[in-house]
Amino acid sequence: MAAARNSVPVYLPFRFRLFDDRMFVDVSGHPALKRGDEVTEIDDRAAGEWLSLVRPLIPVFGDSDHTKPRIIEYGTEFMGGALDHFAPFLVPLRSTATLAVRDANGRTRELTVARIDSEARQALTGEQRYSRNFDTAVRLKTIGDDGAYLAVDTFVNYRRPVDAAALLDSHFRQLGEERRDKLIVDLRKNGGGSNDAQSALFRYLIAGPILQSKGLLTRISSLPASLRPHLGTWDPSALDPDPAWFEPAGDGYYRFIAGPAPEPVEPLPHAFR
Repeated sequence: MAAARNSVPVYLPFRFRLFDDRMFVDVSGHPALKRGDEVTEIDDRAAGEWLSLVRPLIPVFGDSDHTKPRIIEYGTEFMGGALDHFAPFLVPLRSTATLAVRDANGRTRELTVARIDSEARQALTGEQRYSRNFDTAVRLKTIGDDGAYLAVDTFVNYRRPVDAAALLDSHFRQLGEERRDKLIVDLRKNGGGSNDAQSALFRYLIAGPILQSKGLLTRISSLPASLRPHLGTWDPSALDPDPAWFEPAGDGYYRFIAGPAPEPVEPLPHAFR
């Protein structure tokens, strides 16, 4: 799919923002489209109809349907927004799109525009925000005779899963073979991700068995009744916790004891010393 997105023009030549089911041009790649123009139809379908077709196809995490409009506009999970991503699976697309457009003064017109490829769409704003994956997010550079720099830009290892420890092993093996004893680990671009990738890196940075966590502490073991009508989650038990799940930990904290006790993890064979 990624190869096709880079070669087949399926993208509309503009970036848009949504207000309810209304679509407004934000960044235009076509001279006849201006920022603020409202696109009311695409290929004889109302903009709202397109959105209704696309919304059920968008994966979201938990109870977060409210994020779908932003993902339709631009989603880092896709090469572009969800509208451009899913449209080719919904209807046969031509290399051009016919738009019904209303300008800020209420004048309407019909416009035929050429669709563009992924590279051209990205060039509309110059953004490089497509999602990273762990298998291509690790970089090692040596510094002088005894130093090194390791960047890990994401721990996301569920789109293209790899053996995280094996991927890191060659880098840490090199550090040991070259007797490098200074290491900078750069996580500034890392927003988190998969536990196995995080754990693998951790195990290359410790010298002996260690607990990654000593447990979960919280300030509350129950929710005030006044808050309950305003809170929601996909796991209702989180809003109605059993007091037996907690024990006092001092200083006004409670320790969560319902889960398994944390176990120490061991360093991996080529861990940095």
